[in-house]
Amino acid sequence: MKMSGTPGSLIAETLVRDVLDRETGRAVIKVTSSSMSPRIEAGDAISIVRAEPRSLLPGDVVVFRSDEAGLVVHRLIWRNHPLGRPTHIFTKGDASGRLDRSVSIDRVVGRVEDIRRGEGHRSPTTTLDRVRCLLLAAGYGSKRWFRRRLTRKARQTRPEDR
Repeated sequence: MKMSGTPGSLIAETLVRDVLDRETGRAVIKVTSSSMSPRIEAGDAISIVRAEPRSLLPGDVVVFRSDEAGLVVHRLIWRNHPLGRPTHIFTKGDASGRLDRSVSIDRVVGRVEDIRRGEGHRSPTTTLDRVRCLLLAAGYGSKRWFRRRLTRKARQTRPEDR
């Protein structure tokens, strides 16, 4: 989900955060994009709850503020410091083939708890989503490790050996 226009999206984020800070700690917004298709479609209403950074798990669907796109709803793939307090999260839209840029944890507005389409309700996350995210994170991590290793080897190789 994206809410375009920086000034308007800042107002939208402020309103959602204000609602989440109230007693119920829950806000409902309408999705305007299909970046999370097929689980969340444009026009669906999503229920957002406050979430402590340490409680966010791979597979959760989170709402965060992006300078370019406003409020964004994407799936959490990984967070840094998995056993401690995270400073950044890594997300991806279900319909996207690419990982998003890392997001500072202070930009996270909340976690999606419920999706409403018509009269029905559905969960944003299944066990399969969580497993898929862990596998994706492992894949991205191993690619990064191999790239670093190759770069290090290239630096260690003397020019006359090439």
